[in-house]
Amino acid sequence: MDDVYRRYLIAPSRRTSPTDPRTETNGFDLASGCLGGFGGFLSEEFRRHDYLLGRRNCQQFLSQHFSMPKANPLYGNWTDAVSTEWHTSSNELPIIPLVGKLREEIALPKWPTRPVELPPLRELLEARVMAVAGSALDMFKVSWIERKAASFGIALLRKKLLGYAMDKVLSDLGKRNLPQVR
Repeated sequence: MDDVYRRYLIAPSRRTSPTDPRTETNGFDLASGCLGGFGGFLSEEFRRHDYLLGRRNCQQFLSQHFSMPKANPLYGNWTDAVSTEWHTSSNELPIIPLVGKLREEIALPKWPTRPVELPPLRELLEARVMAVAGSALDMFKVSWIERKAASFGIALLRKKLLGYAMDKVLSDLGKRNLPQVR
């Protein structure tokens, strides 16, 4: 289906060639992709990387893939000189030509290196665990004695729950070769 020109997708990619293993990123393209796509909340640097990668990917798409054969009626008024200047590697012409500074290749952004400060995240997680537990107790309309017993149990499990959550965060950052501070 290489002749169907209505099925285009711009997807995040850090690949510099079809065989690029992206070893620096352990095979991942988006820094914010960690934590199920919520990694951008951890670091502005993650969001900046992904934004710049998106700009580069869009530019690459428009200049290398979003094109049609020269014979298309859209290009009926194009001169041979213009056609020669704008042709792609597949000898097609762009649907949206990049002009001026937009033709200058946007560099691949550097993978984030600034460590993520996790202690504030731990504090937020702890507050969330306590808030959810309190809401659950309210929802079940537990008695005073049941609330005291549940609060004691939550206090005992809080450290374990937070440890589990932080281990998951650290594991995901590690998988993506993203820096963190405990």
